[in-house]
Amino acid sequence: MTISSISCNRILANHVNRVRDAVIAVSAQRPSEDVRLVSQARAGGGRMTLAGSYTGAADTDVDVEIVSGAGALRASAPTINGVGNGSLAITALGVGAVPELYTFTLLDAGTPDVAAELDFFGVVLAARAPGAAGNALALSVTRNLTDTPLPFATLDLITAGTDTFDGPEFDWGQPPATGAGIPAGALRIRFERFPTVHRAWKVWESGRFVYRLDPAPPFDIPADTRVLEVSGDYTLSLSDGVTTEEYSGVVTVYDFAAQIEARSALVAVRGAIARDTAPGGMAVTDIPLRTDAHALPAKSTVRAAAFRGLDNIVVDPGAPTENLTLSFVGRTAAGGGAWSVAGGVSGALPNASTGVPYAHGPVSFTIPALAAPPGTTARISAVVSLASRTEEEGLPAICFKPLRLGVAATDKSVTFTYRRRPPADCVC
Repeated sequence: MTISSISCNRILANHVNRVRDAVIAVSAQRPSEDVRLVSQARAGGGRMTLAGSYTGAADTDVDVEIVSGAGALRASAPTINGVGNGSLAITALGVGAVPELYTFTLLDAGTPDVAAELDFFGVVLAARAPGAAGNALALSVTRNLTDTPLPFATLDLITAGTDTFDGPEFDWGQPPATGAGIPAGALRIRFERFPTVHRAWKVWESGRFVYRLDPAPPFDIPADTRVLEVSGDYTLSLSDGVTTEEYSGVVTVYDFAAQIEARSALVAVRGAIARDTAPGGMAVTDIPLRTDAHALPAKSTVRAAAFRGLDNIVVDPGAPTENLTLSFVGRTAAGGGAWSVAGGVSGALPNASTGVPYAHGPVSFTIPALAAPPGTTARISAVVSLASRTEEEGLPAICFKPLRLGVAATDKSVTFTYRRRPPADCVC
C-alpha cells in the first residue's frame, strides 16, 4: 500500500495584517502524523488495517505479511452449496496446519429423532423428549382390587370369545341398559381363577333379557366357576429412571389417559380421549395391563368334571416366564397323589402332593383332591380267559377284586397277559 504525507507551511499574507512589515523568521517544518491510504493490493484471504501515527513527509509503501505463529490458527468461513440449510463449524486447527482446501460431501442426511411410542388400548402414549431418552420410560401397574364372591356360579361351559348369553342362569344381578352404551351401574366381575375384569349388564330384546359381558372372556370358563364382584382401583407409575410420576385412583383406560394428558411431563397422549361407554370403550374398560408376576389359568388333561384348577396360587415377584408342568406319578405311602413339578426355566423341582400346600418353586399352590361325583353310574368289569392246562398244572395266583374306578376314569379296555416267569439263567 502507498501512503502520502502532506506538510503545511503557514505564511501570513494579509495586507491589513499588522505584522506585514515585521521581519518573519520561518521555523523548521513540522512533520505530519496524518496517514492517508492511497491504494492497496492484497494476496490471500486475510484482512488487515493499519492504526497509529506516521512520522515523515514522504510517501511510502508498507508491506505486511501474515505468518503463522505459536498461537491458535483460524480457518476461513466455509462455503455451503446445495439444497437445505446445513452448517459446518471448524472448531480448531492444528499448530502445524498448512493452507489447503477441504471439500466435504454429505452422503446421508440420516433420520431425525422421533419420540418413543406405546400403543395403549385405544390411544398412543408418546415420550415428550424425542430420541433414545424415551426408551428409558417404564410403566408399572399395581392392582388394588378386592373380590367379593357372589351367590352365583356358571352352570355350563362359557366358550372363549362369547359376550352374549341367553337364559336366566346368566342373571347375576346385572342392571339393565337404557341405551346403546354400558350402564353406569354395570357390575364389575371376574370369574374365579381368571384375571380378566368384565362389565356385566343386560339388554331387553324381543320380549326377554339378553345378558352381556365386556370384554368377552379370553379363556374358556368351565361350569361351576364362581362369579366374583370386583371393587377397587389401580395405581400406575411412570418413570424415566430419574423422575417418577404416580397416578392413583385409576379404574378405566379413560381415567389414566385423562390424568396423563393433564399433568404428565414425561409423555403425551396422541389420539382422542373420549368418555366412550360403548362396549370396548375406554370409559368402561378396566386397565387391562398387568406388570406384576401372575399365573394364567391352568390347562389340564385330567378329564374329570371335579377338577377346576389349582388352589391358593401365589406367584413370586421374581418368577420367570415359563410353563410349570405337573404330572401324576403315583400314590404316596400315605395314600395321596404324588406329582412331579418341572418348569421351562426352573427345571425339575421337588415333587408335590395332593392336598398339601406346595412352596418349593417360583409358584406356590395346592393341588385339590378329586372326589368322584355323587350318583355316578360308571361301572367296571373284568373277563378272564385262561390258557388250557393239564390237570397237573396249577392256576396262576391272580385276584381281580376289588375293582374300583378312579376319579379320572374314562371308557377304555385294558388287557393284561400272564406268562410264566422265566428261569433265573434266562438270557432273554
